[in-house]
Amino acid sequence: MLSLVDDTASQLSGAQIWSDTLEVLALSCGYSDARTDLTGQLSLAMTKADLSALSRAQSDFLAPAEAQALAAMKLDRRRTSFLRGRATAKIALCKAFGGAPTKWDIRSGVFNQPVAAYRGGEKPPVHVSISHSNEAGVAVSSPQEWPVAIDIETVSAQNRPALESQLTAREREWCENAPCALNAATALWALKEAASKILGGGLALDFKALETVPSLSGDTVNCTFVNAGHLAGEAVLKDGVVLALVMSSQSVLTDSNFLSRAANMLSSSLGARNICGETEP
Repeated sequence: MLSLVDDTASQLSGAQIWSDTLEVLALSCGYSDARTDLTGQLSLAMTKADLSALSRAQSDFLAPAEAQALAAMKLDRRRTSFLRGRATAKIALCKAFGGAPTKWDIRSGVFNQPVAAYRGGEKPPVHVSISHSNEAGVAVSSPQEWPVAIDIETVSAQNRPALESQLTAREREWCENAPCALNAATALWALKEAASKILGGGLALDFKALETVPSLSGDTVNCTFVNAGHLAGEAVLKDGVVLALVMSSQSVLTDSNFLSRAANMLSSSLGARNICGETEP
């Protein structure tokens, strides 16, 4: 069974969720929002578990309908992404709202967005956001009235043409002036994708319309959005992986280093990589 263990002695800052074969890293943070005086908690979970480990542990976190959906998937890559997404989402939901992982049922909405409900109706309405890359899966959960979206991206020179095709002229100039244009472009893509999840539509949206006004400080990019002033985002780059969160522009997290802590946890799990891509000049 999946169980929550406080790991205060570990070098990783946060909690670790373990089964016999599966490791999921998780941490939580409080928030407040000036627009509505809302306060509450969001939880973030991450795993790099491979298909073999995920498959052995799937009965610990999949709801019956999710197990049926998995059975219809033929490609290992799709099965891995699905299981990483469900494992991290269930842990994030349980950490924030309690309950059993198998009783949280996550279906796909009209825009293919994840929609979570607790079977038995014993929990309040929630919001969940899921993302995955080749290396890991991540998820974040929060109350429905305070949606937060997450994205994870791997820095790769192969992605550069696609990334730059979705940048405005001002964003391309900003990236070119950054210490590593590829890192910067990947961070802006991650921020735009996270924003698209809150707005609805995901990758169907025109990312150029989600133009950012970014600023860089160390390994962190903060941004607002030209055409979505109610949103703000933060992206952290660590060892070739970008984690991005987008939320209300009026919201403040009680831990200003929350995303950096998550990125450090994930980096320690994945190991160091070339930050700027193999072929970046």
